[in-house]
Parts: sequence; C-alpha cells; structure tokens
Amino acid sequence: MLNTIGFLGCGNMGGAIARAVCKAADPQNVWLANRTAAKAEALAAELGCNTTINDEVAGRCDLIFLAVKPQMMEELLAPLRFTLAERPSRFVLCSMAAGLSIPTENVEILRKRLNENCRLTDEDLVPKLPYDAVLPIQYAGEQIIRELELLEPFGKENDKPLFAAANVRVKSARIIGKNRNVLKTVLEDAKGSRLEGISFGDVKADLHYTESKDTVCLLYYPEINEFQGRRTVQAVIESWR
Repeated sequence: MLNTIGFLGCGNMGGAIARAVCKAADPQNVWLANRTAAKAEALAAELGCNTTINDEVAGRCDLIFLAVKPQMMEELLAPLRFTLAERPSRFVLCSMAAGLSIPTENVEILRKRLNENCRLTDEDLVPKLPYDAVLPIQYAGEQIIRELELLEPFGKENDKPLFAAANVRVKSARIIGKNRNVLKTVLEDAKGSRLEGISFGDVKADLHYTESKDTVCLLYYPEINEFQGRRTVQAVIESWR
C-alpha cells in the first residue's frame, strides 16, 4: 500500500508530477526534498504538502520519485544507499530520468537483485485482455448480430464489441487459405451448441494450442458468413486462452 509519497528533487519535472499527485492524493501524505530547500518550501506552500530532507524521504516514503537529471542520479543516491538498503518494508523507486548507465561488471549484480526482489508470478505475466461481455456461443445468433449492427459504424472511437466464452471444446481445427494464414474451427459448448470459428495471425501456434487443451476460453465477435449461397453465423476469434 503506497500511503506516503516522496520527491527527491523539485525542479520542473518533479514539480509538475508533484502538482498532479497532490490533486489525486492527500497533500499531507506528500513529502518534498530538494538540494535548494527554498525551492521545496515554495512548492510545498503552493500545494499544502510537507518538506523534509533526502534521508527522511528515503527512509519513510512508500513511493519515491527520483526527480533529478541522469548525470545527478549517482550523486543523489550514493548517500542514501544504506538508508534504502536497511528499510524493513518494500517501497517503490520511480526514476524520472530517461535512462541511466551502469558499469558492465554490475549488470549481473543488478539482474540478481531484481530477481531476488521480484514477486511476479506466471499469472501476472499473462496479458489481460479486455472484453465487453460474456456471450456463450449458444447465444451467438443472427438476432444479436442484427442488434450489434445498430451500433455501427465501428472504428477508432467506436470499437467493435468483443465477447468472451469459456469452457468451449474445439471439435475440429484446420489451417486453410492460399497463404495458409486462416484457422477454421468448429466450436462446441457444454450443452452441445455448435458454432463455426475463424481466426488469423499465428495460426500454427493457435492450432497447436487448441489441440493441447480439452476446453478453451476465447474472445470473439459474431458475424454472418455468406459463401456459395450458404449463410452461417461464425465467430471471428481474436484470442485463445
């Protein structure tokens, strides 16, 4: 929980972020420190927050903005290294410098430290894909397609609705098309309702994925497919899970 927010540096960048933070958070939980104390005091008076020294920000704030130029970063952090290392609880350092150099011999040390302090799980690394609603494939019929057409035209400011369906069996799957870039599937839900599906992209990987799973979750939108006088509803699949 990030209860206290600190700024090491109150120049143009630090001041701009501090103003934004104080609009979203309680200014009494914001602490400013600057090499020139008068600059921090002037900004604190404007925002109604607190001033302190660098060591206090490093030792007490949960989120710390490092708001100095890249060439000043080592000078800023060197005196604070022991204060930061001895903190009993976790905190976040947010550098506003576009990039920092590190000696080659320290890269492995940095990698090790980052991995030791990382709490990410495999689940955290799975991309979260937004969708508009859950729509079991049994309900993906012409009626809902006609209703969705009332929302057209779709485009940049009006995305086509995307639906989710879970526990779907892939009864058959094959790669088709002149360029072998289309995956054609037959989908079936737990109640036996079937729906044709089509997807694009890395179809070989998608085919392997569908063959390795008993059931899948998918994100799709329904549409009418007309081919050789045959009119069917199909699911255009955006993602498999």
